[in-house]
Amino acid sequence: MGIKLQSDLSSELEKAKAQQAQNYQVILDSLKNESSTVMQTISKEIQAQLAQEVEKFVSSIQGEVVKSNQLVIESIKMEFQKVQKDLDTYKKDMQSRVDDNIYSILMEVSNKVIGEAINLEEHENLVIKALDDARKQNMF
Repeated sequence: MGIKLQSDLSSELEKAKAQQAQNYQVILDSLKNESSTVMQTISKEIQAQLAQEVEKFVSSIQGEVVKSNQLVIESIKMEFQKVQKDLDTYKKDMQSRVDDNIYSILMEVSNKVIGEAINLEEHENLVIKALDDARKQNMF
């Protein structure tokens, strides 16, 4: 009876050992699947967070570009207005110089051509007519 008992005991141990190995394999497979699922979830969460951060960064950069463009446009407008004002001042100054020089030149020419001085009213009429003619011919 001792050998049969030993044989039965050995057989039961082998069954128990096989059952335990099978149970461990099921648990191991379950943990493997669960671990894989957790890693995929974490990966997706990281991707979503990264996408949000990239979107925020791009949005921030776009905002800065818009602000920078606005500053450049304002700066250009201010410079243009300054140049326009300087140009207007220069034009007025040159017009005034031309007018002053024309009076002097006309006075000298009229004295040489007519040979005598004319009265102030005649002189003004000559000057006004000469200036009108010069403006019509786009001389200044």
